[in-house]
Amino acid sequence: MPHSHRALWLALILVLALIVAAIAGVLGWLGGQNPPTALLTAGVAFGGTATLATLLLHSLQDRQPPLPHEAAQAGGRVEPLR
Repeated sequence: MPHSHRALWLALILVLALIVAAIAGVLGWLGGQNPPTALLTAGVAFGGTATLATLLLHSLQDRQPPLPHEAAQAGGRVEPLR
């Protein structure tokens, strides 16, 4: 994935995490949490969403075939990527 695309995806992930955090914080506050607890809820929602989306993006990106020295370390047996 080119760096320009990576930056775009990162920005999209951060905006998504910010939206989820705002919704979680407002719902917590409306549900009776005091403001510091609602803010903590929003922070956890932001961190969780950003982490999950980043890991998902990483797992879905195109993978490169193994390098020759990696194949040698695996005993010459490297399964093809699908």
